[in-house]
Amino acid sequence: MADRKSPDEIIERVHRVLDDLGDMEVERVTGVEADDDGWRVNVEVLEMRRIPDTADILAKYEVRLSSGGQFLGYRQVGHRLRGQLEDAP
Repeated sequence: MADRKSPDEIIERVHRVLDDLGDMEVERVTGVEADDDGWRVNVEVLEMRRIPDTADILAKYEVRLSSGGQFLGYRQVGHRLRGQLEDAP
């Protein structure tokens, strides 16, 4: 596929899309996967700042893009406190 974007381009696109959707601040990318339908990118987004910052709430999202980088959709797949190593129950 000649129009298939690189992983770096897809990650940049995810940052722009989430910012446009709701001014979501991406903390980190936790996964990028290409398949026949396009791209699946997993990110953590700062949902709520708290004091101390280890109590910040991070939301986990799966973002879907076409192979060319067109936004297809997203969904929240979890959340956790910044200080937690595992998902919140």
